[in-house]
Amino acid sequence: VTSGWKSTHYRFWRIALLTAPLSVFGLFVLWPLFSSFYYSLTDWNGFDANYSFVGFDNFAKIATDRLFLQATINTAIWMAAAIVLPTGLGLLLALLLDSKVLGARVFKSIFYLPICLSAVIVGQIWTWIYQPDWGLLNTIITEVSGEKFKFAWLAKPDTALWSVIVAWSWQQTGLSMVIYLAGLTAIPGDLLEVCEIEGATPWQRFRGVVLPLLAPSTVVV
Repeated sequence: VTSGWKSTHYRFWRIALLTAPLSVFGLFVLWPLFSSFYYSLTDWNGFDANYSFVGFDNFAKIATDRLFLQATINTAIWMAAAIVLPTGLGLLLALLLDSKVLGARVFKSIFYLPICLSAVIVGQIWTWIYQPDWGLLNTIITEVSGEKFKFAWLAKPDTALWSVIVAWSWQQTGLSMVIYLAGLTAIPGDLLEVCEIEGATPWQRFRGVVLPLLAPSTVVV
């Protein structure tokens, strides 16, 4: 009887403690998800109370919509660049700092600092950098070229996407660097010494030993 009561008591509290988080998840995640899909099958404009069911007509329209296709291309470019750039730059910085450069600890802190900032702060910083009239980037170009340079980096279709990618990479590279530094410390020093004794060049050591052993770190990054 005692065992059965404990089992019932345990089951009650397990259900009770799961009810609240599952309710929040269902209310703020599942319900909007399903309702959005439902409204996508209608001609509702987002404001009127009356709407009609149109099936998959909306999906057929966006398949040939020029703006939607351009947005899809931009998203693909973003996904590729936002992965490749912070990963490659983080690996490069990790290799440089792992080579015992002078002031490595200071540089680690400087490069890691952006990831500690919130997205709002990072956005504001780069908005100031890209500002057309007095932004840092245009000011530097003006000083170098000797001519007044005004360019709206975030307002031009040709540069807006890449400008945001640069800001994202600036923030995320430090995190990639730290993860790669942790992976580099796990590589046995004896193994690298053997490669050096065997006459392997730095590039051969990196390609044949370091990079394969950094595979777990690369997966995390």
